[in-house]
Amino acid sequence: MVIDLNNAPPQQDNEAPLRHGGGDVKAEDIRLRLNDDARGFVAWLYAGRAFMHRTEARIGNIMGEAGTSLCIELTGKNVGQWYDHATDEGGDLISLYRGYMGYLGNNNFDRSLREIACDFFHDPVVRDVWRSHRELSPAQKILADSVRWGTKPRTEEEILGPPIATYKYLDADGNIIAGVTRYEPKTFRPWCFREIDGEKKWMIGSPASGVRPLYHWPDIIKTDNVVLVEGEGKADALAAFGVTTTTIMGGANAVDKANWLPLAMKKICIWPDNDKAGHEFAHAAAAKLISMGCKIWIVVVPGDKPEKWDCGDCIKAGEDPMPYLDNAIEISTENNHGLILSARQFIAGFSAPQYLVDGVIQRSYLYSLTARTNHGKTAVSMFLGQAVARGLTFHGRETFQGSVLFLAGENPDDIRARFLVLADHEKFDAEEAAFYFIDGVINIATSLPEIRRAAAEIPDLVLVIVDTAAAYYSGQDSNDNAQQGDFARLLRELIKLPGRPAVLVNCHPVKNAAIDNLLPLGGSAFVNEVDGNLTLWSEADKQTALHWQGKFRGPEFEPMNFDLRTASCERVKDSKGKRMPSVVAVPITDAGAERKASVAEEEEKTVLRLLHVDKQASMTSIAKAAGWVWPDGRPAKTKVQRIVERLKADKLIYRFQGSKYRLTRKGCKVIQVKWNKGSDADDDDDE
Repeated sequence: MVIDLNNAPPQQDNEAPLRHGGGDVKAEDIRLRLNDDARGFVAWLYAGRAFMHRTEARIGNIMGEAGTSLCIELTGKNVGQWYDHATDEGGDLISLYRGYMGYLGNNNFDRSLREIACDFFHDPVVRDVWRSHRELSPAQKILADSVRWGTKPRTEEEILGPPIATYKYLDADGNIIAGVTRYEPKTFRPWCFREIDGEKKWMIGSPASGVRPLYHWPDIIKTDNVVLVEGEGKADALAAFGVTTTTIMGGANAVDKANWLPLAMKKICIWPDNDKAGHEFAHAAAAKLISMGCKIWIVVVPGDKPEKWDCGDCIKAGEDPMPYLDNAIEISTENNHGLILSARQFIAGFSAPQYLVDGVIQRSYLYSLTARTNHGKTAVSMFLGQAVARGLTFHGRETFQGSVLFLAGENPDDIRARFLVLADHEKFDAEEAAFYFIDGVINIATSLPEIRRAAAEIPDLVLVIVDTAAAYYSGQDSNDNAQQGDFARLLRELIKLPGRPAVLVNCHPVKNAAIDNLLPLGGSAFVNEVDGNLTLWSEADKQTALHWQGKFRGPEFEPMNFDLRTASCERVKDSKGKRMPSVVAVPITDAGAERKASVAEEEEKTVLRLLHVDKQASMTSIAKAAGWVWPDGRPAKTKVQRIVERLKADKLIYRFQGSKYRLTRKGCKVIQVKWNKGSDADDDDDE
């Protein structure tokens, strides 16, 4: 055996390590001594890279990179306190040291105190911990970082680029209280007055959360109509057209830090940037302003505008911004009551359910339709759509007739073909049906104002179908349940479209979904935000059943069975002129379902018998022996494969070798043959 001494603690000659060296190291003592020499400690820790002012030091971050985001107080009542404006973190000088050394949580706290005492104060303290040869000592780390980043502070222009604009924030009387400097290409630095040792000082940083002033405050108080944009430059550009504008310091992520009170009870038009952050800013700001009695309008961004397009881009392109403001859509602020309602007020809000499909689907409700691939999501949802558009029954249940909006995101060309084949199969005019489409994937969040405007022109909109959730998902990670929950809340906005439609979202299920686990991606986080999770599951060949799982607001209903039939029409052909097959859903009555089940059972027995008599049977030979062939004479191997998969799932057969199968004891019982332990035995038989 070889003993590795590389990681052993250092040894002292002829005596045990001294645990406390020159006495106990007290945290409060170290803290007070650091505060007394805060300037020297910062200069030592960051090897001269920090900007040193009379009252504060500045560095890029806790690791000591170039910049000025992290502020360390050097004098006054807050001496020794630091705050990072970029990360919203702060603490004392001990925590600054621990963060620099990478000591997490409460680990190595005593070690931190001893290292500061020994390496900075040069106290006669012996460390009671040993360090791996892979870890740098404080002196080694400080030296390595000084080689990496230098030993001198870098100027503002070196870090941020040349300044190109300064925006002044004024109080109601026109006195400057804060400012923002913009550097090229697009970096911003806030400034404000702060009280240091009883004096007001103009310093880097934003005013305290909750008191950050609105831009153009003196102008806001003179009018009841204000336009809210993102960014001071845009506010100035739009103000040149005679419009009173404002914005907030810190951009889209600082909604909760601004003082919104000067806008209370006013009429506010929000012009969001054309991206996800812009939509989230508009949504958050609108919620704040509505709570303060404001009436809200949102500018509709045309669909042909690129991502991140804003009012500044509009003006730069020579466009007139006024038509966009004139066509803004008002956001409803329905609840005019106070926070607490009387019983009379509360029950007055009750409205009888309006069923789109009697007893199953209600208007103003959001539903997911979850199914595995090839289990009929698109076919069934399109059959539902045509039934609603034509006022026909859906699986024997009455429907409320109206227009249908279909978001064809996953494969628009396939939806075109399916719709034409469906129209031919159900005998209606595809071009005259009350069907409307969104062709391809859009960002629903940023396009919502335009969707609302366009939906207002659709007569009697009662149903929106989204195909599929995966196609329109705008999050960063489809496996992130929190993001999926946010996406479901966004989809709920569609039930607020004119006509208060029901919204049906075709969803792929979670991984390894089975008949008892048909939840949409996002799991409970997504399901919690919908009113019902409808499901489809295909047990028999080309047959699927509609039911629900996990959550359903409404009365219980029996599963509805559908045939998934192959169909074609003259208008849907390939480049060689051959008809292209598609799939349509056709309701099956209870009697029909029983007949289907009986047929499926007989077909399964047929396969069992053929596997029993021919140990070398293949999918092709079984199809031929059973007489299952396609119209062109080819053996229906896929039909056999589906039956085999069902038999495997029911543990009636098992894979013996390669593509060969054997019957289990249970399978032999089904066709009433003797189980041969030698040839039919398997380890998976549970009987």
